[in-house]
Amino acid sequence: MNSAIIYKKKKVRALTHGKVTNTFSCKGIKLAIDYFLKKGHQSVTTFVPQYRRYCKFGPVLTTDQNLLEELAKEQRVVFTPSRRVNNRRFNCYDDRFIVDLATSTGGVILSNDNYRDLIKEIEAYKKNY
Repeated sequence: MNSAIIYKKKKVRALTHGKVTNTFSCKGIKLAIDYFLKKGHQSVTTFVPQYRRYCKFGPVLTTDQNLLEELAKEQRVVFTPSRRVNNRRFNCYDDRFIVDLATSTGGVILSNDNYRDLIKEIEAYKKNY
């Protein structure tokens, strides 16, 4: 089967799993990955901002971070760059990471984002859209 590429955005499984407002559940990510593996997908990749790896607190609480480390060792989670400047957090434009991987592997993207800006920008992306 094709790769399944999962991207967690607000109001998707990672944020709704714990049923707690403003909680990012790493267990929700693991459940989603396990679901697609059981369906026969061999390669499942989830993109998570780097700050979720270490930051437990903030405007959105992160739970079960040890699961992120396990999934990263299994190459199921890829951390995208993020940085902190003057006590403000900045995430990179991670859409490009997601679409690049899907294009290079023939993968499927599961997201609530349509990636229209990237589709207009790069011809190769249009083939997978």
